[in-house]
Amino acid sequence: MDGCFWHGCPKCRRWPPEENREYVGPAGRLLDRLLAFAGFSRAEVCITNVVKCRPPGNRLPAPQQVAACRPYLLG
Repeated sequence: MDGCFWHGCPKCRRWPPEENREYVGPAGRLLDRLLAFAGFSRAEVCITNVVKCRPPGNRLPAPQQVAACRPYLLG
């Protein structure tokens, strides 16, 4: 693995149900183009969530929630 992208939280936005991955639709196409420009594919990078669970109300994670999950990201 050559890189890692952190995403806000699990399914913070409404993705098409058939898409079981982060960065789909216009954002996913942009990410794919940027990765290709840099010489990478999705298979060569890790895309993960910045928090381990969805915040209440499907909102973006609060700074305290991100901080609490940081040890899982940094291993």
